[in-house]
Amino acid sequence: PRTVFEHDALYQVEIECLRETLNVMKKLGVPLSWLPRTPTRTLGFACRYLPARLYRTLLTKKVYTGRGDKMPSLHTDLASGKLRSEVSFLNGAVALHGSHLNVDTPVNHGLTQILTAITGDRSEWDIYKAQPEILADALLI
Repeated sequence: PRTVFEHDALYQVEIECLRETLNVMKKLGVPLSWLPRTPTRTLGFACRYLPARLYRTLLTKKVYTGRGDKMPSLHTDLASGKLRSEVSFLNGAVALHGSHLNVDTPVNHGLTQILTAITGDRSEWDIYKAQPEILADALLI
């Protein structure tokens, strides 16, 4: 998580995924849940309406203190060579609901496609592994 939030382009990918998710949730009428010691509604508001640079430090701190150095499960799945990942239930669900609701979700959709391709063809992993600019360029069109 620290690597994502410290890298400018990956941070932008993360923020775009969050914004798309918040837009889909709003259209579905799904409210943000409160999490212990995390101002989710404040962060949701900031993510929707404020420039990402204004809350980067706070968001980075919250994510890092909540996760520490624990790798995200999607990364763990890919690194371990699993043939399936939960991407279709996370980013894929946002993209699917977005398409049904006419809400644009290009970053969640793209991330779903890329991660699904990697689990199906390990050579795809070599394209993106340790090359965040390539991933960001593919997603931030």
